[in-house]
Amino acid sequence: MAKKTKEKTKPQKPPKEPKQKKTKDARYSKRRKGLFFALLATLLIAVSVVGACTVFFQVETVTVTGNERYSEQQILDVASVEMGANMILTPSEQIAQRIYDGLPYIHEVQVHKRFPTTIRLEITECQPAAVITGAASAWLVDANGKLLEAARERADRMGSQKDNRLVISHLDLLDVSRIFKPIY
Repeated sequence: MAKKTKEKTKPQKPPKEPKQKKTKDARYSKRRKGLFFALLATLLIAVSVVGACTVFFQVETVTVTGNERYSEQQILDVASVEMGANMILTPSEQIAQRIYDGLPYIHEVQVHKRFPTTIRLEITECQPAAVITGAASAWLVDANGKLLEAARERADRMGSQKDNRLVISHLDLLDVSRIFKPIY
């Protein structure tokens, strides 16, 4: 008897067609889709940043450290930090300058932003080092020569306490405009 063998045959694939070149429309369509998604991603990032700046990071707490002469409330009044303002857009330099200009015994102010909601004001105060007396007035100055306040006002507040500061007397306080010429 003859054996019948089954031959396994593989299904044949249809013949490959030569690759077609992409048409110009297909290439431009792909570029337009890429451009669309890039613009959409940029728009979403911009909306997220604006949302973070307006909704989050609002000033809720302002703390003051290093103050001895001035109360925390006096410093906060001069600093005039707006509660609820955006932390990112709050100008640290302007806050420091307002405190430095408004309170004479302030030597240095450092403004630290502690995200998400706190601003910390670190104060360094200057100490009177000398009294400068002129013909009609006397002034307290610090070690750097910064005028702090009239010495008579200080004496009135101190009462009968003895102040052991260096006294520089018989000085004529000059008109600054005679010394320095304006620069135009």
